[in-house]
Amino acid sequence: MHHVLDKAEVCLKKGQLQPTNFLDPYTVKVAFDILKGIQEVAFLSWGGYQEAERKKIGIYPADLRFDKKEFSIALISFQGNFKFFENNHRHVLGALLASGIKRDKFGDIFIGDNQVQVIVDSKTTSYVVANVVSIGPIPVVGEEKKIEDLLLPKSLFKEIRATVISMRLDAVLSAGFFVARGKSAELIKKEKVKVNWQHITRIDYQIEEGDILSVQGKGRIKVLEVLGTTRKDRIALKIGIYV
Repeated sequence: MHHVLDKAEVCLKKGQLQPTNFLDPYTVKVAFDILKGIQEVAFLSWGGYQEAERKKIGIYPADLRFDKKEFSIALISFQGNFKFFENNHRHVLGALLASGIKRDKFGDIFIGDNQVQVIVDSKTTSYVVANVVSIGPIPVVGEEKKIEDLLLPKSLFKEIRATVISMRLDAVLSAGFFVARGKSAELIKKEKVKVNWQHITRIDYQIEEGDILSVQGKGRIKVLEVLGTTRKDRIALKIGIYV
C-alpha cells in the first residue's frame, strides 16, 4: 500500500490527479478502504473500459475536474499467425514478463484469432512494442491503438463440468486444473495458489460460487455455478477456464 499512499501524498502537494499502477481487484478494495480515511482526497478506479478487472486508482483533490485520459492508459495490439498454436492468457503473460516489464505496468489481456490486445501504462508503450517480438513460438508485431479499438471477447471462458467430493480448495483446484489431489495440496502449501487474488495456504479453505482460483504459471479458473449434488453424493460444478 506504500505506492498508493505515496500517490495520495503527491496529490495533496500538487493538487493534481495521481494514478497508481495497475492493481488487482483485491488490492483496489484494500486501497479504497485506506483512502476513505484521507478526507482531503477523492478517488476512483479505471482500467480502460467499464468491466476491467485490473485497474489503476486515480487519486485527486475532491474539487478537481479531469479527463480519464489522464490515467495514462494505452492499448497495444499484437498481430501474429496463431492458426496452428493454441494461444492463451499464460503465454501472453509470460511473453510480457520475459520482456522485463513489471506486472503492475499492464492491465487486462484479450486474445483473438490472430491478434492479442493488452492494456498498458502509456509510458511503457514504446518499450513493450519494441521488446515483445514473440508470444510462445509465434513471432508478433506490436502496434499502439486507440483504447476505443479494444475488441472485447464474446466469452472469457472455456466451460467444463466437474464433480468434487467437497468444496475444499484442494478438491476444486484438482478438478479445475486437472491435477491430482496431492499435487493441488502441494501447490497450495507452496503458496502458489490465490483465491480472489489472495494467497491461501489452507487446503481445507472453502470455495464458493463465483470464486476465482489462480495457480502461478498455470492460469486461472472461476467457479461459475454450483449445479447441485449427484446420485453419488458429489457436488456438480460448472467451471470456467480463462482463455
